[in-house]
Amino acid sequence: EEQIESLQKALQEERAKLKAVENELREMEAQLEEERESNEKAHEATKQILTTRYQQQLSDQSTQFTRLLDEERESRQQSDEKWKKEHSEMEEKYGQELEQMTQTLASKEKELQEKVQVKDDALKQEKNKLNETIKKGKEYIH
Repeated sequence: EEQIESLQKALQEERAKLKAVENELREMEAQLEEERESNEKAHEATKQILTTRYQQQLSDQSTQFTRLLDEERESRQQSDEKWKKEHSEMEEKYGQELEQMTQTLASKEKELQEKVQVKDDALKQEKNKLNETIKKGKEYIH
């Protein structure tokens, strides 16, 4: 009987130890669940922070890219306007010079034609005089 009581007491002690272990296990499971939930919340918070940062970086890059495009467009427009202005000035300058040269050439050509005409007329008169002289000389000889 003592042995039975001793075994029952040992059994009760083992059951108490088992209950204590079960309670400890439940507490550990509860802590684990709390840690998992905490980790999930931290993960979500980190994910949200990284998403926000990424979106901000994309926004910043987009803004910078747009600014660079605008600067390039403005630079190209200024360059085009400068070229057009210079081209227009050159056309005006050289157009005027060409017009002046054309007028000068036309007036010089007219002068030369007049001089040629005067010389031509003088030569014709000289020829006529010579022909008259030859004619008079022939008449004199005959």
